[in-house]
Amino acid sequence: MDYDTFLRRVQEVAELPTRDDAERITRVVLNTLSERLHHTDRSALASQLPSALRALMEEHTDTDRYDLPEFYRRVALRADTSLADGEACARAVGSVLREAVTAGQIEEVLATLPEDYATLFGAS
Repeated sequence: MDYDTFLRRVQEVAELPTRDDAERITRVVLNTLSERLHHTDRSALASQLPSALRALMEEHTDTDRYDLPEFYRRVALRADTSLADGEACARAVGSVLREAVTAGQIEEVLATLPEDYATLFGAS
């Protein structure tokens, strides 16, 4: 999936009014996710993304461990939005991420995260 398609899908799924909004929330969510993942998982996931998103995923060098509610809290804080909107947007980006990369890659990422993170990617 190319960059423009990724952003268009985020805009559709999150029901955002503009492409700029989709780009902003995508960057916030991927940046937050990248700090949560171990570098090998982060690199493997990033390798399947468009270059602009890949670069964003590869900015972090450390792994910060926190639960899914904290993930949503960080997204909302960084996006300067409510917790409910932050969670909805994070799930939208996660859902599009699941569309953009192989199923095996998402499963590898999920294997390293607490079970509740599956909901971030639209899994039950």
